[in-house]
Amino acid sequence: MKQTDKVLKEVRQQCNDYYENKVLFLPTTNDIARVLKISRTSTSKALNILFDKRLVGKINSRPVVYFNFDMVDINIPSMLNSVDELNELIKNQKIERSLSRIIGFKGSLRDQIEQMKAAIFYPKNGLPMILFGNSGTGKSFMAQSAYNYAIATGVLRKDAPFISINCAQYANNPELLSSMLFGYVKGAFTGADSDKLGALAEAKNGILFLDEIQRLNPEGQERLFTYMDTGHYSPLGDEAKNIKSNARLIFATTASQDSFLTTFLRRIPIKIQLPDLIKRSLSEKKQIVNSFIDNEARNLGKSIKITELALKRLYEFNYQANVGEVKNTIKNTVATAYIHQRNQKKILIGIKNLPNKFLLIDKTSKESLHNINNTIEFSGHIKYSNDNLNNSQQHKISQSWKYAQSMASSGITDRHKYEYIISSTVDYVYFSAKKQKNVKLVYIIRKLRSLLKLLNYPSDFFENNRLIYGLAIYIFCKNYFDFSLGNDSENTQRIANLFKKEVTFIEDIQDVIESQFEISLNKSDIVWLAIYCANNQLSIKNTHGIIVCHGYATASSIAETCNQILNYPVFTSIDMSLDSNEKVIARLLQEKIRRINDTTGVIVLVDMGSLVQISSNIAKTYNYPFLLIDQVNTGLALDIGNMILENKTLTEISTRAKKITVNTSLFESIHKKKAIITTCMTGIGTAEEIRKMLTRSFEGLVNIDIYSVEFSHIKQEINTLRENNFEIMAIVGTDNPHFKGIPYLGLEDIISGEKLNNLAEILNTHTKKRKIREMEHQLIKNFSINRVIDSLTILSANSAISNIDTYISKVEKDLNTKFSNRIQIAMYVHISSLIERLIRGNPIKDYKGDNSLINKDNTFSVLKRDFSVISKKYKIKINDAEVAYIKAIVEGY
Repeated sequence: MKQTDKVLKEVRQQCNDYYENKVLFLPTTNDIARVLKISRTSTSKALNILFDKRLVGKINSRPVVYFNFDMVDINIPSMLNSVDELNELIKNQKIERSLSRIIGFKGSLRDQIEQMKAAIFYPKNGLPMILFGNSGTGKSFMAQSAYNYAIATGVLRKDAPFISINCAQYANNPELLSSMLFGYVKGAFTGADSDKLGALAEAKNGILFLDEIQRLNPEGQERLFTYMDTGHYSPLGDEAKNIKSNARLIFATTASQDSFLTTFLRRIPIKIQLPDLIKRSLSEKKQIVNSFIDNEARNLGKSIKITELALKRLYEFNYQANVGEVKNTIKNTVATAYIHQRNQKKILIGIKNLPNKFLLIDKTSKESLHNINNTIEFSGHIKYSNDNLNNSQQHKISQSWKYAQSMASSGITDRHKYEYIISSTVDYVYFSAKKQKNVKLVYIIRKLRSLLKLLNYPSDFFENNRLIYGLAIYIFCKNYFDFSLGNDSENTQRIANLFKKEVTFIEDIQDVIESQFEISLNKSDIVWLAIYCANNQLSIKNTHGIIVCHGYATASSIAETCNQILNYPVFTSIDMSLDSNEKVIARLLQEKIRRINDTTGVIVLVDMGSLVQISSNIAKTYNYPFLLIDQVNTGLALDIGNMILENKTLTEISTRAKKITVNTSLFESIHKKKAIITTCMTGIGTAEEIRKMLTRSFEGLVNIDIYSVEFSHIKQEINTLRENNFEIMAIVGTDNPHFKGIPYLGLEDIISGEKLNNLAEILNTHTKKRKIREMEHQLIKNFSINRVIDSLTILSANSAISNIDTYISKVEKDLNTKFSNRIQIAMYVHISSLIERLIRGNPIKDYKGDNSLINKDNTFSVLKRDFSVISKKYKIKINDAEVAYIKAIVEGY
């Protein structure tokens, strides 16, 4: 072994001991040299070589210490300033690791995990929690995970006890169960020869987990809620004696809430419902199966190879007894194979080793015909390889995207530069994941290839390995990790404008990708994938044909036939039953058209008169050109499809259709574009920040332009927008310009929630209800007082709010008044912006409102004098114009 390899091995060992708390210090050069019995000079040289190769990192202390945690799944920079910085990273990784053992902790169990965290972190002694769920849903595992999380976060000490009692074992002897929980004194019952502490005492400073708590009788429940109320309990046989404990309580039950005393459940604020396995995603079900196979490989000390066909059966089976049945099934299967292969180095499992009930499943597909001899190997390390793409690879994706956005911000329009960045990043990440032989990535690649073929894309799509692998690696990251590119909508849109054709292709398959791989793609995701597609030089066509027919599968049959013949998914379809009403038909057609959103226009082919009128009405509200063709049949659709693929204009297609005696109607776009204006009396800065927050809230949900406008120029800007065919939907700001015919929404009203419904109603006329609900959620998140002030100032939001709050209280006292919530919110937002301007030396010099407000009356004097509490804090001075604006808020509401 080379000397550098020996040094690296020793660094890894000592760092692993440090991570596991077996040693107190990280190794120095002298430490490594002493253990390996080599000179300090040789050791230093080897460490520098390893550092240059990024195989070890340094902490810039005296003396320098070295670290490497690649064996325990920590991704950290190669140079740190202190051991404290490293310890914080280690702590965070341990916390993440304690949760990552819970399959679905970022998926179907995300909400349950958040509830569990709330119970653990609640001040003083946490909150009791109760886990509801059918047998085998993982209640005991969740309780143990809560304990591990409390240890990892430092809420509990490392030696804190975890006491577990299954109350079902004492169902026929409630007195014995009570004695187990609360203890007893000598003579409490026959056989009580001495005092005995109960589980509540043993769990002091830790957690007491009571499974099947519904088996505890009403008297026992009453004793428990007395403890939950007071922190004290009495042992059996001495009700006058009080014993104190701080044990945290976790309960679990397979029963419903009706099985408990109301007074008992009322004292348990955290109620967590664990779902049955059938309600969890397929990807999580696969992870569960894989984890149990991997556990068996560790137990046997041998790798387990399983055929893809057998693994597919395990994935697809409907386990009635939930996760518990999965575990027992895997044990049974491995044991059956092990009996005959115990002398082999690796255990091979096929269909024949599965329990008989699996042989009744027969879902043979064309895909499975080609995979029958493939095997997947489990070596016992899945949780650190199969389930975790290295953080550095995710970091590389994020950094590449940031670089792409910085290029967009700088005005770079060379498509090839963006293509090079994205494609080189994908190549790096793909080969890293491929090296791990990741089962999930293999599954996504095969599934994606099959989907593109089913969608009728030509072979240069689904046989293009480079395209498939690139799309698959990104879907893999989105599917299995908490991964996001961020939400810089302006630069993302700039890049999207460079790759319009490719963006259209990704949007066309977006629904299929999201449903089949159970992910959600935002605008940044779509543009990333579009850039990668551009690098593959695909023959992407503009596809904007919709076939609408009455009858079972009539439209879909015509569309499918045409798409297969045309060898491209030109048409989508809407099948309507003969009794469908006009509202249903119109809604489905509007949703389909909105999804296409093609600026070149859309073609709708219908079969009979009633649909013609419906489509005509929709055409009048559509943003882009709209061609309606009546009396559709397969031959006509093929002819239209060929012209679409030849990039014919709607006018050319309409002229051609008329020649074959078909009625057509071409509607030019008359629909106005929508816009919202943001403004602020005190300058464009606040208006621009409001615009950015609205943009973040609307991103990917509401198609509307937002413009920030100087308050004094608002009339001129509105006239200009109207001349450019814009309809002004609303004005949002901190001051009402009283513009007739345009609703005004005060920023303080949005923050307080009073006008959220008004904004939703304004946008609801041209946006799906589901997206409106998502938009409302984003508004609530982005427009909290803290977020608004944090975006408006260079200061800490919490600090700013505290100081402004002191000022408001002082003014209220001196004016002998009480400001409304709306006035207080307006003052928070306005004064935080004011503080920033004054700190930067950019005060407002002239007051542009009602000059009477600048009169130095009592209110004016109090507002200016009391501002000293802020002036002293930030070392700023306020002029009369600024005071007048505050006075306008105080007296203008």
